[in-house]
Amino acid sequence: MSTSTITTTVNLSVRVDSERKAKLEALAADYGDCSQSAVIRQHIDDHYHQVFGELDPEALASGHITDEQIRQLTTGSSPEDVIDEVYLSTSEDETPPMNPVDTDGGATPTVTPRGIAFRKNRPASHVPRVLLQR
Repeated sequence: MSTSTITTTVNLSVRVDSERKAKLEALAADYGDCSQSAVIRQHIDDHYHQVFGELDPEALASGHITDEQIRQLTTGSSPEDVIDEVYLSTSEDETPPMNPVDTDGGATPTVTPRGIAFRKNRPASHVPRVLLQR
């Protein structure tokens, strides 16, 4: 779905207990001393791609994707098999512009979490997985 939509930055507050806060701080330090926001953004992007593949998030937000299609995607069906290709992102859609509104400059981890695991000679299973619940 190649559209020229302007992305805005939204301030999002998340409530966590002190243990999760400490975990987030540790992950930020472990992922190349980046911001906690960058860690959260990376996890959102990685998990979204894992569940929804190349599905354009705007197609979900705008209601173009049915509940049945979402169910199929979340149970492992390929987006290419379930969704009309007009709603799938293309490679040119995937290069987000730098958004100067981000308070941390839109920083991302310098390497991916999986890359860090390999760099530190740890098994990939060491890399935490974010589980989003509906």
